[in-house]
Amino acid sequence: MEALVQHEVGRFRRKYLVPPPQAELAELDERRAAIDLAEDARHVHGRPMSLGFDFEYERGLLWRLPGDGCETGTDLTPVVSTSTAGSRSARATTRPARGSSG
Repeated sequence: MEALVQHEVGRFRRKYLVPPPQAELAELDERRAAIDLAEDARHVHGRPMSLGFDFEYERGLLWRLPGDGCETGTDLTPVVSTSTAGSRSARATTRPARGSSG
């Protein structure tokens, strides 16, 4: 499945974004809207339904986002322990590479 997604991303990029469009933001938005309509009408080889039809069907299967927000991360405050400073595993020895000058 991942290969199919990568293929579609590459196809989209080559078709619509190479070379990069040079336009004002409003014009880019208009182009994107036209691209969305064209992609919704497109049929993938071997599939009887259009991408837009399949998307609308699958939209009802998606879970709703929580209304009250959700925790997306945790703030951590790491602490470095100085008690291991004297142990052998905490020491690093560096040496110049053989054949190097200096």
